[in-house]
Amino acid sequence: MRLARLIFTLLATLFVLWAYSKEERSNVIKVAVSPAIPPMLFEQDGKYTGIDLEIFEGHCKSRGCTFKMTAYDWLGMLGAVTSGQADVAFSGIPITDKRKEVMDFSNPYFASTWQLIGLKNRHIKITDLSQLKNTLSHTQPVAYLMTM
Repeated sequence: MRLARLIFTLLATLFVLWAYSKEERSNVIKVAVSPAIPPMLFEQDGKYTGIDLEIFEGHCKSRGCTFKMTAYDWLGMLGAVTSGQADVAFSGIPITDKRKEVMDFSNPYFASTWQLIGLKNRHIKITDLSQLKNTLSHTQPVAYLMTM
Protein backbone atom coordinates (compact mmCIF):
# COMPACT_ATOMS: atom_id res chain seq x y z
CA MET A 1 0.00 0.00 0.00
CA ARG A 2 2.82 2.42 0.86
CA LEU A 3 4.58 1.56 -2.39
CA ALA A 4 1.40 2.28 -4.40
CA ARG A 5 1.00 5.66 -2.63
CA LEU A 6 4.66 6.49 -3.28
CA ILE A 7 4.34 5.60 -6.97
CA PHE A 8 1.13 7.64 -7.27
CA THR A 9 2.78 10.67 -5.61
CA LEU A 10 5.82 10.36 -7.84
CA LEU A 11 3.68 10.12 -11.00
CA ALA A 12 1.52 13.07 -9.93
CA THR A 13 4.64 15.15 -9.25
CA LEU A 14 6.12 14.24 -12.64
CA PHE A 15 2.86 15.14 -14.37
CA VAL A 16 2.73 18.56 -12.66
CA LEU A 17 6.38 19.25 -13.55
CA TRP A 18 5.80 18.17 -17.15
CA ALA A 19 2.70 20.36 -17.48
CA TYR A 20 4.48 23.35 -15.94
CA SER A 21 7.55 22.99 -18.15
CA LYS A 22 5.36 22.65 -21.25
CA GLU A 23 3.57 25.89 -20.36
CA GLU A 24 6.86 27.71 -19.76
CA ARG A 25 8.19 26.68 -23.18
CA SER A 26 5.30 28.27 -25.05
CA ASN A 27 6.47 30.92 -27.48
CA VAL A 28 2.97 32.31 -27.96
CA ILE A 29 2.28 35.63 -26.27
CA LYS A 30 -1.38 36.35 -25.45
CA VAL A 31 -2.13 39.93 -26.51
CA ALA A 32 -5.18 42.02 -25.58
CA VAL A 33 -6.04 44.86 -27.96
CA SER A 34 -8.71 47.49 -28.49
CA PRO A 35 -8.49 48.11 -32.24
CA ALA A 36 -10.21 51.48 -32.34
CA ILE A 37 -7.33 53.93 -31.91
CA PRO A 38 -5.88 54.95 -35.28
CA PRO A 39 -3.04 55.22 -36.12
CA MET A 40 -1.91 53.05 -33.19
CA LEU A 41 -4.25 50.09 -33.85
CA PHE A 42 -7.40 49.86 -35.94
CA GLU A 43 -9.26 47.55 -38.28
CA GLN A 44 -9.00 48.08 -42.03
CA ASP A 45 -10.41 45.72 -44.67
CA GLY A 46 -11.08 43.09 -42.00
CA LYS A 47 -7.49 43.09 -40.69
CA TYR A 48 -5.84 44.83 -37.77
CA THR A 49 -3.16 47.36 -38.65
CA GLY A 50 -1.27 50.22 -37.04
CA ILE A 51 1.94 51.40 -35.47
CA ASP A 52 1.56 49.33 -32.29
CA LEU A 53 1.06 46.15 -34.28
CA GLU A 54 4.11 46.81 -36.47
CA ILE A 55 6.28 47.42 -33.41
CA PHE A 56 5.07 44.28 -31.65
CA GLU A 57 5.48 42.14 -34.77
CA GLY A 58 9.12 43.31 -34.92
CA HIS A 59 9.56 42.54 -31.22
CA CYS A 60 8.27 38.99 -31.68
CA LYS A 61 10.27 38.38 -34.83
CA SER A 62 13.50 39.43 -33.13
CA ARG A 63 12.81 37.07 -30.21
CA GLY A 64 11.55 34.09 -32.17
CA CYS A 65 8.05 34.09 -30.72
CA THR A 66 4.53 34.51 -32.01
CA PHE A 67 1.43 36.13 -30.59
CA LYS A 68 -2.31 35.64 -30.52
CA MET A 69 -4.44 38.80 -30.40
CA THR A 70 -7.84 39.01 -28.77
CA ALA A 71 -9.95 42.15 -29.24
CA TYR A 72 -11.68 43.75 -26.25
CA ASP A 73 -13.30 47.07 -25.51
CA TRP A 74 -10.95 49.53 -23.78
CA LEU A 75 -11.63 48.50 -20.18
CA GLY A 76 -11.78 44.82 -21.11
CA MET A 77 -8.33 45.06 -22.67
CA LEU A 78 -6.79 46.48 -19.51
CA GLY A 79 -8.72 43.99 -17.36
CA ALA A 80 -7.46 41.07 -19.46
CA VAL A 81 -3.89 41.95 -18.54
CA THR A 82 -4.53 42.58 -14.85
CA SER A 83 -6.48 39.31 -14.55
CA GLY A 84 -3.85 37.24 -16.35
CA GLN A 85 -6.01 36.42 -19.39
CA ALA A 86 -3.44 38.24 -21.54
CA ASP A 87 0.31 38.67 -21.17
CA VAL A 88 0.50 42.03 -22.93
CA ALA A 89 -1.80 44.76 -24.24
CA PHE A 90 -1.30 47.44 -26.84
CA SER A 91 -3.57 50.01 -28.46
CA GLY A 92 -2.14 53.44 -27.76
CA ILE A 93 -2.30 52.99 -23.98
CA PRO A 94 -1.36 56.17 -22.11
CA ILE A 95 0.95 55.71 -19.13
CA THR A 96 -0.58 57.08 -15.93
CA ASP A 97 0.61 56.92 -12.33
CA LYS A 98 -2.50 54.96 -11.36
CA ARG A 99 -1.88 52.34 -14.05
CA LYS A 100 1.80 52.09 -13.09
CA GLU A 101 0.68 50.98 -9.61
CA VAL A 102 -0.68 47.69 -11.04
CA MET A 103 1.02 47.27 -14.43
CA ASP A 104 4.47 47.47 -15.95
CA PHE A 105 5.05 49.52 -19.11
CA SER A 106 7.65 49.53 -21.84
CA ASN A 107 9.63 52.68 -22.40
CA PRO A 108 7.43 55.35 -23.99
CA TYR A 109 7.69 55.41 -27.78
CA PHE A 110 5.06 57.96 -28.78
CA ALA A 111 4.05 61.32 -27.32
CA SER A 112 0.42 61.99 -28.09
CA THR A 113 -1.03 65.45 -28.47
CA TRP A 114 -4.49 66.84 -28.06
CA GLN A 115 -6.06 69.36 -30.38
CA LEU A 116 -9.33 71.25 -30.10
CA ILE A 117 -11.39 72.01 -33.17
CA GLY A 118 -14.61 74.01 -33.07
CA LEU A 119 -17.10 75.38 -35.57
CA LYS A 120 -16.75 79.06 -36.47
CA ASN A 121 -20.46 79.68 -35.89
CA ARG A 122 -20.11 78.56 -32.24
CA HIS A 123 -17.85 81.55 -31.52
CA ILE A 124 -15.67 79.61 -29.09
CA LYS A 125 -12.92 81.87 -27.82
CA ILE A 126 -10.19 80.38 -25.70
CA THR A 127 -7.69 83.00 -24.70
CA ASP A 128 -5.86 81.03 -22.02
CA LEU A 129 -5.28 77.29 -21.61
CA SER A 130 -6.31 77.56 -17.95
CA GLN A 131 -9.89 77.81 -19.25
CA LEU A 132 -9.61 74.13 -20.18
CA LYS A 133 -8.15 73.05 -16.83
CA ASN A 134 -11.27 71.22 -15.64
CA THR A 135 -11.94 69.53 -18.97
CA LEU A 136 -8.53 68.18 -19.98
CA SER A 137 -5.98 65.89 -18.47
CA HIS A 138 -2.37 66.33 -19.50
CA THR A 139 -0.97 64.25 -22.32
CA GLN A 140 0.63 60.96 -21.37
CA PRO A 141 3.26 59.00 -23.28
CA VAL A 142 2.10 55.74 -24.86
CA ALA A 143 3.63 52.31 -24.18
CA TYR A 144 2.85 48.63 -24.04
CA LEU A 145 1.63 47.31 -20.72
CA MET A 146 2.29 43.92 -19.26
CA THR A 147 2.01 42.05 -16.02
CA MET A 148 5.07 40.84 -14.17
